[in-house]
Amino acid sequence: MSVINRDGNRVKLKGFTFQSAANATATFDIQQPGDANTLLGITIYNPSGGTTLGKKMSLTINSLQLLDNIDATEANPVLNNSAKTFLTLNTPLAGNDTIKLNWTDTTAATYIINLYYKF
Repeated sequence: MSVINRDGNRVKLKGFTFQSAANATATFDIQQPGDANTLLGITIYNPSGGTTLGKKMSLTINSLQLLDNIDATEANPVLNNSAKTFLTLNTPLAGNDTIKLNWTDTTAATYIINLYYKF
């Protein structure tokens, strides 16, 4: 999906699904879209309509830790009552980046992470 945002940038949206485990922390590799040159931000949703997310999350691109053990609801504009479309990261990408999400949860659940990126 490609859209033009308010700033006139061409923005693409790419979604990934991941499964958490109860009372555990798991690491998920996120495949970067090949034409992405800037990661604008992320959102995370519970597709079953749940009103809670995992407890904590961290996000690393290559060796740069962008999010460090933050409350996962920060990445959901509905649950944190934000006027923003996504949790802003605005991080340059090189095309072969390693993106890792660490997710700590108290229940087993399926989530969707959406990447908003400029190309």
